[in-house]
Amino acid sequence: KHLHHKAQQYDIGVYFEANGHGAIITKYKKIVQILQDNGFDLADKAVNKFLKFLLLTNEAVGDA
Repeated sequence: KHLHHKAQQYDIGVYFEANGHGAIITKYKKIVQILQDNGFDLADKAVNKFLKFLLLTNEAVGDA
């Protein structure tokens, strides 16, 4: 129960529970800003796939 709160402190937080559950928590807008600030082209194929992957995760469900 404490892992979720700790994961929320990061731009990308990933945790796994002993029962096999876990979650991926992302701050999507912050990650996009970090990529842009570091010269990444959002239209680049690899960057685009990474961002789409982040959109696939559903932190409301709690299972990555």
